Amino acid sequence: MRELLHAEPALSGRPRLWLHPADLTLVKGHLGAEFEAAGWQLQPDDTISRGGCRATSSSGELDATLESRWESITQQVRRRHKDGQNEEQA
Repeated sequence: MRELLHAEPALSGRPRLWLHPADLTLVKGHLGAEFEAAGWQLQPDDTISRGGCRATSSSGELDATLESRWESITQQVRRRHKDGQNEEQA
């Protein structure tokens, strides 16, 4: 969460961080002051799995839910596997 806060300056215009309600409580307790100082609003979203989050603002969106991260990893593995097969055939 701290990396997101400091690494995503492109998210401007009242950025919001959406978290599972149980995670929201933890983040508020540990990083709430940092997010508040940076102008972020923390929002609950019970459709997000624990451990994931989604950041939104008027300038864009960043999906860091577990599901989207898992999909990204799966695509990378498939791409590497496919590239490896192509190299073997060449």
